[in-house]
Formats: sequence, structure tokens, C-alpha cells
Amino acid sequence: MTPHQNTTWMVQVRTLLGQGFGVEDIAIKLECSVADVRREVEIYRQEGRIKNIARGK
Repeated sequence: MTPHQNTTWMVQVRTLLGQGFGVEDIAIKLECSVADVRREVEIYRQEGRIKNIARGK
């Protein structure tokens, strides 16, 4: 994780995912690498939270 990818960054990723943005769009919006966003999304999948995020919960 890079220095700017703190809790705020993680919340922004979750929020944008919940709004329907894809990882590439999120990376552009947050000015980070696609790989970083993909890693974060993979964590959500492993935790079983991706479905709730996708539903906006």
C-alpha cells in the first residue's frame, strides 16, 4: 500500500464500487494504480463483503 492509501482511500474505493464504478475508473479518479484497486477489491472478495458493497450496503 502506498502512503496515500489509508483508511480514507479505502472508504473511497468502497464508495465508488458501490456507485458502480469499475477498478480502472476508480484508479483514474483516485490517481492510483489499477493493481492497487484490484488488490483492495480482492480483499473485499476474500472477506465476503463484495456483494454488499455492490448492492450499496
